Amino acid sequence: MTVLLQVEHLAASYGPVQAVRDVSLTVADNEVVAIIGPNGAGKTTLLSALAGLVAAAGTITFAGRHIDGIAPENVVRLGMSLVPERRQLFGSMSVRDNLLLGAYHRFGSETGDAIEHDIHAVLELFGVLNGRAGHRAGTLSGGMQQMLAIGRGLMARPRLLLMDEPLLGLAPLVIKEIMRTLRELRSRGQSILIVEQNAKAALAIADRAYVMEGGRVVLAGKAAELAEDPRVKAAYLGGHLEER
Repeated sequence: MTVLLQVEHLAASYGPVQAVRDVSLTVADNEVVAIIGPNGAGKTTLLSALAGLVAAAGTITFAGRHIDGIAPENVVRLGMSLVPERRQLFGSMSVRDNLLLGAYHRFGSETGDAIEHDIHAVLELFGVLNGRAGHRAGTLSGGMQQMLAIGRGLMARPRLLLMDEPLLGLAPLVIKEIMRTLRELRSRGQSILIVEQNAKAALAIADRAYVMEGGRVVLAGKAAELAEDPRVKAAYLGGHLEER
C-alpha cells in the first residue's frame, strides 16, 4: 500500500510539559489506524501536532510533502481534516452552516452544486440528521452533535480524517451507530487515524494500531493481533473483543 502519512521522531510540548516524545508512525491509503492508550499518553497532542495546531519537532510527511510547521488551514487544503475531541461545534449556528464551515477552503475553487451534493451526502450518511439541517447545532443530542462533527470533517473531502475520541461520553446505541458509519467510510476507502479511549471499539474498526504511554509508542502492530496481546488485554480491554 502507498504510504499517505509518515511521522518520524515527532516531539511536542504544552508549555514546559513534553507530551509527545520521539513518535514515529505511518498511515497508508485506504487504511484505518488506531492510537490507544491511557489519559495523558499524548494522543490528543499528537493529532493536534499533525493538524498544525501545536508546534512540533520531527518530520511529518503527507502525500509525499513535508508539512511540519505549516498553518492549520493549509493542512486542511492539502487533504487532512481533524474531528476534534468534544466536537467544538458552533451551537448557535444551524447544522447546515456547521457543515458549510467544514468546506470553507473549497469556496471559490468548486461549484456550489458540489458542496450542496456533499451536504446531502453527509445528511444521508447520518440518517438522524436528515430533516435537521435548519436546526441549531446546540439543540441536538450529544450523539447527533458527534455525527455532525464527523460530517463537518468529511465536508473538507479529506484524504486522511483525523478523529479524536469520537466515542467519548456516548450511549451504547450511539456508539454502535457511529461504528457502523466508520465501517461504511472504511468500505469507501476513506483513510482514518483515530485516537480513542475505547480500545475495544478502536481495535475492532482498525487495520493497524499503536499503543501510546507517557508520550511514546510502546506497542504497534495489526489491530487484530494487538487485541489478543496479553499486555493490551490486561491494560485496556478487560476481556475479548467482539468479532471483526
